[in-house]
Order: sequence, then C-alpha cells, then structure tokens
Amino acid sequence: MNKILALLLALATLGAEAAMYKWTDENGKTVYSQQPPPTGEVERVRTVPTPEQSVEAARKKLQEQMQQIEDRREDREIAKDKEDQARSKDALAGQNCDLARKNLEALNGSPNRLARMADGSYKRLAPAERQQKIDEATKQVRENCR
Repeated sequence: MNKILALLLALATLGAEAAMYKWTDENGKTVYSQQPPPTGEVERVRTVPTPEQSVEAARKKLQEQMQQIEDRREDREIAKDKEDQARSKDALAGQNCDLARKNLEALNGSPNRLARMADGSYKRLAPAERQQKIDEATKQVRENCR
C-alpha cells in the first residue's frame, strides 16, 4: 500500500517542473510553448504548480476507493444469492406443481382406487373424503402451477 501511495505522489508532481515560454513570432502572433524559440526575445511564464496532495489525503482517498470496490463486490454477491434463491424457488414450485397434478389425476382417475394413508395402510375413500382430497389437490395445483 505504501508503494501505491509513493507512486501516486510521484505522478502528482511530474508536471510541476515543466517550463513555459511566451514569445511573438514573425507574423505577430503570441506563441506559448515548452520549447523556447531558437532566436528572438522570449519571456518565461511562471506556472502555478498543482497543489500536492498530502499523504494522509491520498491514503484516505485510496481507502475510500477500496471501500467502494468492496461494497460493489458485496452487492454483486447479494444479487447473485437472490438470483440463485429465485431459481431454486422456481424449480421447487415446478416440482410441487407436477406432484399436485399427479395427485389430482390419481384422485380423478378411478373412484374405487385404494388410497395410502399416513400410517402406511391402504383404504378406499368414501365419496365425501374423496371429494375433499380432490378439492385440496385442486387448491395445490392453483397455488403451485402458475
């Protein structure tokens, strides 16, 4: 980091030593140049050097820039995480949709079909139970299939 600061200070003072000259050419035009004319009257123009930046100011500016870079990197990571979560959520919704449709098809398929209960046993559903399960499956299809 000290090398970077030294380089910044060196670059800031490069243009401070350049000399400027002013003279009038043979056509009467005033000319400003860093090279004096080969002959004739010349006036050296005093230039005001740019103010040197203190080491502390340069360090502070560098730290601010580094913080901005870090903030942008964190923002990109957060955006990527949100995008990954959205993709994962969409994939899960697609799986839930497929499962809900299969359940609805199975319930609508054969009224005398055996249904598997939560304890692992099988039984035939009464018409009211079957209709309740069909309503639940239809609701799940509406919620998961968009």
